[in-house]
Amino acid sequence: MEQGYNRLKKQRYAIISLFFIIALGAFLRTYNFHDWLRFNADQARDASVARTMVEKNDIPLLGPVAGGTEFRIGPISIYFQFLGAWLFGATPDRMAYADLLFGILSVPLIFLFFREYFSRNIALSSAALYAVSFFAIQYSRFAWNSNSSQFFVLLLLYAIIKIADKNDSKKLVWAVISGIALGVAIQLHTLLLFGVPLFFIIIAVHLVKNKRVNILHVAFIIAIAIVINLPQIINEINTEQGNTTAFYDALNKKTPKQATMGGNILHVVTCQAQANVRILLPQAGQESCGFPFTKDNLKKIDKKKTTFVFWVAYIVPFIFAVLFSIAGYYFMVYRAFKAKEERKRIFFAVIFAYCISLLLVSFPFGREISLRYFILTAFIPYLFMALFLEWLTRKHKMKKLILALLVVGLVFLYNIYFCVQTFRGYANNRPGNMIDGNMLQAQKMAEYLMAQAHPASSFQIGGKKTELGRFVGRISYFAEGKEMSVIEIEDRKYIDTELPLFVAVNEMSKKCEEGSSYKDYGIIEKCKRFNDVTILKMTQN
Repeated sequence: MEQGYNRLKKQRYAIISLFFIIALGAFLRTYNFHDWLRFNADQARDASVARTMVEKNDIPLLGPVAGGTEFRIGPISIYFQFLGAWLFGATPDRMAYADLLFGILSVPLIFLFFREYFSRNIALSSAALYAVSFFAIQYSRFAWNSNSSQFFVLLLLYAIIKIADKNDSKKLVWAVISGIALGVAIQLHTLLLFGVPLFFIIIAVHLVKNKRVNILHVAFIIAIAIVINLPQIINEINTEQGNTTAFYDALNKKTPKQATMGGNILHVVTCQAQANVRILLPQAGQESCGFPFTKDNLKKIDKKKTTFVFWVAYIVPFIFAVLFSIAGYYFMVYRAFKAKEERKRIFFAVIFAYCISLLLVSFPFGREISLRYFILTAFIPYLFMALFLEWLTRKHKMKKLILALLVVGLVFLYNIYFCVQTFRGYANNRPGNMIDGNMLQAQKMAEYLMAQAHPASSFQIGGKKTELGRFVGRISYFAEGKEMSVIEIEDRKYIDTELPLFVAVNEMSKKCEEGSSYKDYGIIEKCKRFNDVTILKMTQN
C-alpha cells in the first residue's frame, strides 16, 4: 500500500496537469454547445432518423449514405445519436452528446497512447496541444458519423499495442477492447470500412507469426466486431446484398475528375501532407487541399495578383507541409525498425501499418478527399510534433529545451487564438447561409416559415437548385417535429397555387422590395432576413 501511495505521489504532477488539460479541452468543446451546434443537411437527416427511433421504435439496419451514392455505412453513429435522444431528449444538441463525449475522451487517450513511447512531459505536451486543437474541437461540436473516429481509431491502436506487449497479462481484456473498437470504427466512415480490416489483417498475421497472440485472440476480436456489425449483416441477408450492390454501382459511376489513378494518388498524398500541417496550424477556409500546381488550381489564380509575395505565400506553405510530413514519416519508419526496445518498435509499426492501410484505400476516391477526411488520422501531426520534441530534448541542452517550449507554446496559443476568433464568428452568426449554419439559425428560420404558413400543414420553398435541397433538409427537421411538411420546388412549373409559397435567397444582391415581382414565383408579399438568408413570402399570380 505504501508503494502505491509513493507511486501516486510521484505521479501527482502528471495527474494534476492532465486534469487541467482535460478540463480545458472539455470547456472548448462544450462552450455554448447548444446555440452554436453545427446543423446542416447531413445533421438534419441523421437527427430525423434518431428521432424516429425514439418516437416509433423504428431501428435502422444501416447508417448514413456515403457522399453522392446510395451506399450506406454502418448504423452505429445513428445509434449513438439515438442514445443521446433517449437519455436526454430528442433535440439535435443532445443527439450530438456522444460525439462530444468521445471528442473529450480523446484528450486523455492521446496522453495514454503517447506515453507508450514518449516521456511523461512530451505525452502531456501532446495532450495539451490536442486539447486546444481547433481541428479536433471543430469535429467534436456537432454530430457526424466520422467525428467519433478520433477516439475509436486511437482506442483500437492502443489496445493492439497492449496486446502485442509480451509483459502485459491482460490480453483478454485488450482483445475485448480491440473487438469493440474495431467493430465501431469500421462503421464510422467508408475509408475505415476498408482500411481498418486491411490494417487488422496485416497486424494480426504479424502478431500470430511472432507468437505475440494466438489465433484464438484474433478470432475473439473478429467475433466481437461481427456482433457489433450484425445489423449490416442482417440487412444484406434481407435485401439480397442490396448495400453491396449499391457500393459496386458507386464504384462504376466515377466522376470525370477521378479519371486517372496517378492524379488520385498525387491528390491524396499532397492532401495528407497539407493536413499534417493544417491540423496543427489551422487557417481560414482550409477545407480544400491537393497539389497546388494542377491546371485546375492554376486557372483559379487571378493573374493580376501574381506578385512575388503572392507566389512565396502560395508555394512555401506547400513545401513546408511536404518536408514536415516526409520528416515525420521517416522518423516513424526509422523508429519502427531501429528503436532499441521491441515494445517501442511495435508502437511505431502499428501506427505505420494503419497509415499505409488507410492511404491505400484512399487512392480510388481521388479528388473527393478533402481536409475533413483526415479526422481519421488527426493524431498523426501530434505524433510528428512529439518526435520533434523528443529530438530537441534528448540531450537536455538549455537552448533546445527553450526552443521546444517555444514551439509548443506558439502552437498552443495559436490554436487558442483561432478558437476565440471562430467563436466570435459564431456569436455574430457566421456562417449563416442556406447550406451552412448552426441549429439556432435553422430553428428560427423554420419557426418563421411555419408561422407564416399557418394554418396550412404544408408549404413550398423555391430557390437556387444547388442550395435549395440542403436548405429544405435543415428546415424539414423542425417542420416534421410540428407535423408539417416542406415541399421543395425544383421546377417552377409545378408550384401548387393552393399552398403557401416561399423563396429562399442566399446573400441577396439587391434590396428586397415588398410588392415587386421575383422571377416567375409571383409578387413578394413579405421579406425577412436571417443572417445571409433572405426569405420571401410570395403572393402567387
